[in-house]
Amino acid sequence: LDPLTYVRQENGGTDYWNRVISAYGSCRSEDVTPYLIPLALVNFALVAIACWQAFQARDIKSEFSESFFIGLTVFSSFEAFLTGLPILVIVKDMPDAFYLVLTLMIFLLSMAVLLLIFLPKVLMQRRYAQMSESDQKKELQRSIQ
Repeated sequence: LDPLTYVRQENGGTDYWNRVISAYGSCRSEDVTPYLIPLALVNFALVAIACWQAFQARDIKSEFSESFFIGLTVFSSFEAFLTGLPILVIVKDMPDAFYLVLTLMIFLLSMAVLLLIFLPKVLMQRRYAQMSESDQKKELQRSIQ
């Protein structure tokens, strides 16, 4: 397997004495395929399992069902990869833009997953907290049956 090696590249432009004004470096690998294929397979398998379990749980009452939100999470992740990966390929030789796009992709994907999974639970808990104890019991009985 090809390890990562530090590669320093010069930016265009020199000063009066023909010295390079600026340069940037990054870790590169000649062949990242042995690393990316297992990662892609694991991610695909996890998404497939999540979709299958969401499909199996589609008939559960909405108070306990997360299949809708899991579906939204999977869709938003797919959409982010579909739009973000081509942008990353385009800006791979611009370190500032590459870093910005990669950071925004990681942030947006993480926030989408966290918000779509946990926000409905927090809202439901707040709604139940405002109910009386007898209304809470009735609501739970209605959702179980």
